[in-house]
Amino acid sequence: MSKTALTIHDLNLESREYGALAHVSFRVQDHEVLGLLGLDGSGIELLCRVLRGESEVFERARGSVWVYGREVRQASELGSRVLYIRMADAILDSWTVAEYLGLNRAHFFVSKKQKQAMQEHAEEKFRELGRTVDASRQMKEVSETDRRTARIIHELEKGAQLLIIEDECMGMNAAEIQEYAAVIKEVSDLGIPVLFRTQSLQISRQICREFLVFRRGRLVKRWRENGTADLELLTRYLLGETIAAEIKTLRRTQRNVRERRNITYQVYDLLLAGTKQNLRFHEGEVTAFVIGNNLYCREFFEHLSGREISLSTRYYLGFRELHCRNQEDFIRQRIVSTLLGNEEYELFENMSLEDNLLMPSLQKFSTLRYFQQSDNLHKVTKNLLYGNSENKNSMTVRHADQNSRIRIDMERWLIFRPRVLILFEPFSACDAYGATLISSYIKQFANLGTSVIVIKSNEEFMAELADHIFRIDV
Repeated sequence: MSKTALTIHDLNLESREYGALAHVSFRVQDHEVLGLLGLDGSGIELLCRVLRGESEVFERARGSVWVYGREVRQASELGSRVLYIRMADAILDSWTVAEYLGLNRAHFFVSKKQKQAMQEHAEEKFRELGRTVDASRQMKEVSETDRRTARIIHELEKGAQLLIIEDECMGMNAAEIQEYAAVIKEVSDLGIPVLFRTQSLQISRQICREFLVFRRGRLVKRWRENGTADLELLTRYLLGETIAAEIKTLRRTQRNVRERRNITYQVYDLLLAGTKQNLRFHEGEVTAFVIGNNLYCREFFEHLSGREISLSTRYYLGFRELHCRNQEDFIRQRIVSTLLGNEEYELFENMSLEDNLLMPSLQKFSTLRYFQQSDNLHKVTKNLLYGNSENKNSMTVRHADQNSRIRIDMERWLIFRPRVLILFEPFSACDAYGATLISSYIKQFANLGTSVIVIKSNEEFMAELADHIFRIDV
């Protein structure tokens, strides 16, 4: 018989940085897997901070939180009963699975007999969740599903009564996500409910059958997937009519048809996992590289964009060889890159929006072109922070929400009109609106004749955007 594991009653909270929660109430049963869906600023981040037991947030909240029928009055009570797993956090890849899971119990010195017991214990815990693993293998050697399973077991052994999992499933294909969903279902069958948080509606629907949909601080719908659910209706609950209409407009952005495509960028002898890659990119084309291993995915981006330069790698702009010493030299050649979507926006948070938009063009704009762009800069910044009553043009990036940051990062390079734009995992931390924004910008760059290169660990979003998709197995 199911029990009510978590009850949230009339939760109210305001935060300048994370939005607000207004009269939020819901219950979670002990065998449920619930998806958390909402745009940036929808209130999900605040809710998770309350449930994580962050004292400064919990103490300001009005309303009540109950865990298994007992009202929680101190933030520390939640911190020990509700555990939050952010799968993107780094782990020690050189540790074995047994060593990683043994962290909760191991002493400074571990004997050979204890190591064997740790390995047997780890493998038994995996079997309880429907997985088979050799616990003597290092974490970097096991599958993405097993890495995540180890993270979950590690938290369960701390005595968690409810799990919140934040995961964009980077590096996982469709089959692995299904395996992952089965592990999470096994966890809930043990009587430990799971709240699953991701920005991808596609991933959330593969893992969850029921969702809490938040918009502008309110819980607007508890949605159950039943196979005949109207996805368009769910999207309207998630986005609201205004943003849904804007997304439809953004999706109408069309690609220009080019008869002749000149070569804009060539890279020879780029070393990836011991193999040399020779690459060629054309004007106005979108090329996607899908690299499942996250470590090599980032390494490939660093070398392709000139952020890390190997002496053996040769770079050409068209057919002219480049002798660049650092990333700044690449920018001078209008070969630019961004970590858009990875919470590393590389924006200057204490500078105004317009100053950030101009940064790529400092010492590169003529006076005439600066004045030509002035009107455009004002139009962009005017629309970035709509809904805020303060002077928008004087606001800093620190006060901008995630989707405004996406616009700033993309608009500043759009003004720069680069020959090559290289994006690393651009959709990884985006909500549905942000993903549509990025897709629209990629099309706009391609229409300018920019060679757009997207480095990803999965194929989501790329089928409809890319002219070429290359899968690299390492």
